[in-house]
Amino acid sequence: MIRRTLLTASLLIGASASAFAEDKSAQVSSADALMEKAQQCRTIASKVERLSCFDSLFGTPIADAPVEQELVRPEPWQRAVKSEAQRNGQVGWLRSETIDSNGEKALWFTVTSNPRVESTEAPVILMASCINKISRLEILFPEVQKGARADVSLGSERQRWTFDEQGMVLRSGRGLTAIGIMRPLVRAPQIHVRSNADRIDGLVFETENGKSAITELRELCRW
Repeated sequence: MIRRTLLTASLLIGASASAFAEDKSAQVSSADALMEKAQQCRTIASKVERLSCFDSLFGTPIADAPVEQELVRPEPWQRAVKSEAQRNGQVGWLRSETIDSNGEKALWFTVTSNPRVESTEAPVILMASCINKISRLEILFPEVQKGARADVSLGSERQRWTFDEQGMVLRSGRGLTAIGIMRPLVRAPQIHVRSNADRIDGLVFETENGKSAITELRELCRW
């Protein structure tokens, strides 16, 4: 009985040793194969492809590269900038219009601010318009502005203007609010801006042709 027990134990120990040896051999073989593939990765000339090879081999997680979203310029901004690109030495309000397939006319006038003394800031654009029979008054910036609102005066009492979502268009209220601001501009050879927004406070726009420009907007929007 004792002899049989010893024989069984001996067989079990031998089997375990054999399995351990096989497992050890498999691990060595796997490690050798991994090192061989790593050597192949090192021979790749391209740095990007070489790193990709190592990442794939060792299972390195690859972080997604951040996608830089392109800034979408709002329609009023595009309209104003396109109009000012056509300016050829003219001073004052610059007239632009479109007529859609239904014969509806959209009319707008733009003017750029005078440069500040000893400043490299790009000018902003003031745009007065009648689009879809609605009067509008907007200030367009060359760069994104912070904040949601700003107090603005164009020679009359200050009013609260609102930025668009991109922060590039600052607009007064439409319709009657815009009309109330535009009326005095008929007689203004210059428009002086007063605001709690430093970017536009103190800016001056040359608008000697204000009477003809504002009158045409008034006739189209019927006020």
